[in-house]
Amino acid sequence: MGLGIEIEKERPPDPGPEIYRSEFPSDLMARVDVMTAVCDALKSRNGFAGEDESHMFRLCFDEALVNAIKHGNRFDANKKVTVTLYHAPDVWGVRIEDQGKGFDPKTLPDPDDPNSLLLEHGRGILIMKSIMSEVHYYDRGNRLLLVKRRNESAPEK
Repeated sequence: MGLGIEIEKERPPDPGPEIYRSEFPSDLMARVDVMTAVCDALKSRNGFAGEDESHMFRLCFDEALVNAIKHGNRFDANKKVTVTLYHAPDVWGVRIEDQGKGFDPKTLPDPDDPNSLLLEHGRGILIMKSIMSEVHYYDRGNRLLLVKRRNESAPEK
């Protein structure tokens, strides 16, 4: 099966107007305030179908932020992570950008391969794809857009 991702040549359309933007250093503790601000903004706009969806998104968002800090910027505190939240009545999205070199999706382990079961990496993208309506990687793979459409369940596998 594989992860079925590729680096898109064009930037996907932003899902609605920008309502929040933050830039922070590549430090794992620095992500906490941004996670709280984004989740609070979505809750105040009824962006979640319920608490379960809120918790699932928080898991997904945390995974994306950790990937940007750890794999993208390689914990370099001089490099920043930028988070932008977009919201419209029927869709919202979060863009996460790091200043790293990007990545080649072909180098990621296949989560269906039994030899990948004990690896410490490679499941984050699978988590994101199972929770969000759309997952887009673009530029060099250093920009990620997570999209959730209202009244839509997670994509079928």
